[in-house]
Amino acid sequence: MMFETVGQAGVFLAMVYAGLIVGLLYDGARLARRLLSAGAVITGIVDLFFWLAAGAVVSVALALRGEDSVRLYALGGCATGVALYLLGISRVLRGVGQAIASAYRQQEKKQQKKAAAKEKKSTSSFS
Repeated sequence: MMFETVGQAGVFLAMVYAGLIVGLLYDGARLARRLLSAGAVITGIVDLFFWLAAGAVVSVALALRGEDSVRLYALGGCATGVALYLLGISRVLRGVGQAIASAYRQQEKKQQKKAAAKEKKSTSSFS
């Protein structure tokens, strides 16, 4: 029995691209958890949305390549894409994400201090 290998390289490459997108989604979920100061429930919800989106990306990539089944080389391509993303651009984006989260927290603290000062001023004027 001969296996058809003509389209496998194209499917593998499409799945590498899908893996890169899944890696980007993972960093987005990581940033969302950080910004939301995620507890167990929020972490679960963010993870659920991540896995739904990741499954959709992989399914669409396979469907666009005309695949009707998930093959080991396709999963290998996706894993390769995720690994390339996490070992490459993810490190840069994580630094940017940490800077965004830090700036967000600082802004939030300033807002809380202003609100507390306003409240203190309004309560002291009634005394």
